[in-house]
Amino acid sequence: MWNRRGRLPEGDWVVADRVHVTEHGFSIKDTHGMPFVPFYGFVQEPRRFPVTRVSGGRRPVVAVLDTGVDPAHPWFQGDPGDPVLIDAYDEGWARPPVADYGTHHGTFVAGLVRQHAPDALILSVTLDRDNAGHIASGQILAALDYLYEQQPSFIDVICLAIGFHSLPTDDSYKAQVRAAVDRLAERGTVLVAAAGNFGTSQPVYPAAFASELALVASVGAVTAERKLADFSPSAPWVTRYCLGVDVVSATPLTHGGGLSTLGDMAVHGRHLQQPLTGYGIGSGTSFAAAAYAGMLAKALLDESAGVAAFDTTTARERAERVLNDLTTPAPLELQDRETA
Repeated sequence: MWNRRGRLPEGDWVVADRVHVTEHGFSIKDTHGMPFVPFYGFVQEPRRFPVTRVSGGRRPVVAVLDTGVDPAHPWFQGDPGDPVLIDAYDEGWARPPVADYGTHHGTFVAGLVRQHAPDALILSVTLDRDNAGHIASGQILAALDYLYEQQPSFIDVICLAIGFHSLPTDDSYKAQVRAAVDRLAERGTVLVAAAGNFGTSQPVYPAAFASELALVASVGAVTAERKLADFSPSAPWVTRYCLGVDVVSATPLTHGGGLSTLGDMAVHGRHLQQPLTGYGIGSGTSFAAAAYAGMLAKALLDESAGVAAFDTTTARERAERVLNDLTTPAPLELQDRETA
């Protein structure tokens, strides 16, 4: 389905080239990556150690702000006393969870976090949306506020695959988002945000805050050969690059999960029907960001004291140190440009 540059094959596929915006709303159909195709190979479940063997005795918490996660998938099953996945709806988050058939993207993202940080705890914060796929920006702010209020349950990493282009009329809104992100950063929480799939240098927020705030990572996508994916930006505000083309991860097991949740790509106007394999292949900066969020959680856990310390000064210093150390190679095109 995908070539190694991340370009759609010629044919009847139609790619949306604009964001569906209503006030400060945006569509997951345009920002969340490419359609999934089923994967039929064997996928080893990431090995997870008991919490008693985790450094510091506490698992790093990765909050996934997305479409929700299918709890029936075996990768997210666990001991009730030491869960792999927690639904924020059960922890005071007011937004109702969507049906499992709407969790395709979030399940895929959470699966990547699970692969790169099997000893992490995933907090799924479901962002509600309308039938057109629009997510109101107020939910993003509400979710960030919710995470801030979770003390003493500390949030180490936030994985956010949603973004927006800022217009002059949006300055107030952008400032509110920046303040919410910065407030979490003061506690040592790192925001890992997808750089968007528009392939332009126009800043996508909150990812572009990486050029202003110390605890924000903006993630673009590369191929397995570390070439820049066609859909990925490569602007100065993109600070990390991870594999985001032909990525394998978990997909929902429910019937509706077999349907692509991304309406911006269709064959003859129809969604792509997919078998229920439980795993799929996808492309997008969302998945590059998910991989980096998992890598960051693992790096935090590899610290000598793990993530045991709760005081904000220690947490922030630890987060800054680990984030600065966890760099990624630039795409080959950018490396060639720098050495030319």
